[in-house]
Amino acid sequence: MEEKEEVYSHSRLWLYENCPEYFKIKYLDRALPDFPVSMALFLGGVVHESLEWLYHQKRNREIKIDELIGHYSEKWASQYDESVRIPWGTPEEHFNRGIKFLVDYYVKNNPFKENTVAIEKRILFPLDSGGKYRIQGFIDRVVLNEDGIYEIHDYKTNQFMKNKEELDSDRQLGFYHIGLKEIFGNDIRVKLYWHFLSFNK
Repeated sequence: MEEKEEVYSHSRLWLYENCPEYFKIKYLDRALPDFPVSMALFLGGVVHESLEWLYHQKRNREIKIDELIGHYSEKWASQYDESVRIPWGTPEEHFNRGIKFLVDYYVKNNPFKENTVAIEKRILFPLDSGGKYRIQGFIDRVVLNEDGIYEIHDYKTNQFMKNKEELDSDRQLGFYHIGLKEIFGNDIRVKLYWHFLSFNK
């Protein structure tokens, strides 16, 4: 009987390291009850979708800032409901935080002339010679710059800024780096970029 392939991700490994029992309930027993989505997760999702939409649209036409905010507003209105768990603040405050993230990002990066070659790029690479164990991930955006270097761009909506030690030990973009080499070859050069939207850095 053929063994089933096991696919892991940065987030799954993080969960196992921080709470093995929760990992067991969620992924092995599959007995996790339905919990309300947190506002942090909801807001991050809508902001990510809006930036993904922006770069898809920019391939064919110029996007004005009011169009980006309009898209974000429509996504928020169609997806938000009162089941979203809000530990602090009001829905309006969090909605406005998302607008600020997008406005700051737009102003800082317009006119978006980077050579974006992939959006939400899936990576998948083996951890063992037989390929039974694999790591999977999705890169927010991949750029091939004028020096022939691939750039991995990842958006963070966290309310905290990682220090250099935390960035150096964070394996998420390291996994993405390995995944790109699996696709484009081991000789490629790669740069890793985090966009901390709460801090516009």
